[in-house]
Amino acid sequence: MVFKSWADTNPAAYRHKPPLVLSDPLAKAATLHFEDSAAMMAVPRTQDPKPATPMSATEDPNPIDTATRAFIDATHAAFPPDTATLTVAQQRAVYDAMCHVFFQGYPPGVHSQDVTVAGVPCRVYPGATPVVIYLHGGGFVVGGLESHDDVCAEIRHRSGLTVVAVDYRLSPEHLHPAAFDDACAVIRHWGAQGPVVLVGDSAGANLAAAAAHALRGSGVPLLGQVLIYPDLGGNMNQGSYSKHAHAPLLSRDDVLYYQNIRHGGPSPA
Repeated sequence: MVFKSWADTNPAAYRHKPPLVLSDPLAKAATLHFEDSAAMMAVPRTQDPKPATPMSATEDPNPIDTATRAFIDATHAAFPPDTATLTVAQQRAVYDAMCHVFFQGYPPGVHSQDVTVAGVPCRVYPGATPVVIYLHGGGFVVGGLESHDDVCAEIRHRSGLTVVAVDYRLSPEHLHPAAFDDACAVIRHWGAQGPVVLVGDSAGANLAAAAAHALRGSGVPLLGQVLIYPDLGGNMNQGSYSKHAHAPLLSRDDVLYYQNIRHGGPSPA
């Protein structure tokens, strides 16, 4: 299969988002339009050998409101379940196409510039201080500067603050602690210039929390964190992991997969 988007031939201008051209029917599903911001998705994986405890017969397995259900359906149309059979490169192409579907554009007056910070590619949305450092989600495998482009632009618009999106290295090419090291390097750089706030979703929220913990007492003026559905561990055989083991968009098996791929094998205890 060949997945090719306009961004492949002109990545610097991708943030302006002309109509996307994809050469595979699976990716063409991403032409569905739905008015919402970019969503972070995980790839369904094989079953874990220890199945989760099933719900009771009287328990509602999908307590989801109508608007959220519509969003889930739109996301599934752009990022179908069988993407798990694709290579990592193809998964990334489909994921980027899905994010393109939800792209809202830049608010008036917001612009960005791609720079390299401490050896790490970043995108800066200039504004006031403190600096907001954004770490994207995607299971440490997918996502980047383009997937969260308008998300960061919206944060810049609503807060008025400078936003720095971090294009940290991804697994499986770069195993832990590569992404963590990149995050810390960028935070140290901006922290040397003034106060910072860390923001991340999913895997990015994990990196934000880990970096904040690692850098305590280092002199980095960290004002706070905004962690959006972070992966912070927990017993995966009870609680929400069991009750919502087969939840749409991110299942228990997905979480297990991403934990393992980040380390190149079973996640350390």
